[in-house]
Amino acid sequence: MTETAYEAFKKYIIIDPDGDMAPVMEAKATLKMRRRLEKKGFSFAFLAQGEDKSKEIKAGLSKLFDGKKPDKSLVYMVTCTVSGAEAAREQGLESVGLAGYMEDMEELMEAHADYIVLSLSELYDFLMRETHEYDEGRISLPGGKAGGRIGIKAFAAIVGSFLLFILLRTGTGLLFTSLFSTFGSYLPEGLLSFLYRGNENNFSSAFYQGNIGTVIGGLEYLIAAVPMVFVAIKLIRRTDRDTRHANMVRKPVYLYILGVVFVAAFTLATQTAAIKVQAAAASESYRQVAQSQYSCHIAIGIVVYCLIGPVAEELLFRGIIYTTLRRYTYVLVAVIASAVVFGIYHGNIVQGIYAFIFGCIAALAYEYYGSFLAPLAVHVVQNLIAYVGSYTLLKNEMIVSWPFIIIMTVVFSGSIFALIIFKDK
Repeated sequence: MTETAYEAFKKYIIIDPDGDMAPVMEAKATLKMRRRLEKKGFSFAFLAQGEDKSKEIKAGLSKLFDGKKPDKSLVYMVTCTVSGAEAAREQGLESVGLAGYMEDMEELMEAHADYIVLSLSELYDFLMRETHEYDEGRISLPGGKAGGRIGIKAFAAIVGSFLLFILLRTGTGLLFTSLFSTFGSYLPEGLLSFLYRGNENNFSSAFYQGNIGTVIGGLEYLIAAVPMVFVAIKLIRRTDRDTRHANMVRKPVYLYILGVVFVAAFTLATQTAAIKVQAAAASESYRQVAQSQYSCHIAIGIVVYCLIGPVAEELLFRGIIYTTLRRYTYVLVAVIASAVVFGIYHGNIVQGIYAFIFGCIAALAYEYYGSFLAPLAVHVVQNLIAYVGSYTLLKNEMIVSWPFIIIMTVVFSGSIFALIIFKDK
């Protein structure tokens, strides 16, 4: 691959060989790995083992950039010491802590190493992660890494997956609508009565509300999710691996509890506010969606809207769209862009605004906790609270009030503050 193909990546590596790391850098396997990286376009500079690391880093940068002004956004500093990680931060460089040679993982985290790897092979994978499957055919997106270039194949994967998901949901809905319309009368009377509950033999609307409409919706999600699994699984594994380097130390249980508290309070605050301001009146489409979702038996609604639906949507929006955008643009750009698509997908202004905000939260949860399970759990918890709450808490006039909305807003705001403050503790 040409030098130009790598211009957007961190390809300059400063090695801090202090302590036990020095002989490792001269080992045969390490030298072989370094030659492989150099063939891929990486350049290396080794620090002299002195007391003034800041001065050594400046010398290393001068060597890498031939005396010209260095672009620090293209540089990693690899170190196995706390002093190395601290010096990198002082010089504005992202550091990769190599745990186990001088300091353990927790000490490197306390020194605010940006990433942590546990072996040289993991270091190799970490450095190569941005170059895997890099496509020479590229288009530009504003605000991305070094000009925001995203591969044509990656762009096609995003658009194709989104359109396929919509197509499969629509096609499945039409298919099963036709099947129930044609053969529904042959079902046992008890099952037929249960499925058509709430429709009272009004077959013209039977497939858009009630139990049968929700069952068909669940089938839509299941069939649309199948191809998404095959596309998303590799992207999710790579992103989980990449985010793991910045989340090596296991987070304490209270951070997960705070996450649940935040989602619950945010959901209750926004849902209550929507009822209070009569948001349904602002969108006929939203009113119809709400009427359909709450016209079925609560157990069926929980299975479809709180389990099957979130899994299918997360596979597409965070599993494919977000992870692909994240790979080729800044994280913030990926968060916002994927959330915009998620909002558009919902098809009406009320749900669209809420889905955009929620899409940002889900993607940020992915980054914060370092696992695809995080946005999936956020989606499930949010839908569960919103759906069950509409049958219970949100029918209480004392709950649907501005004081309750203010209290929930204070709770989720406090949760955000705590999650930020205690993230690296």
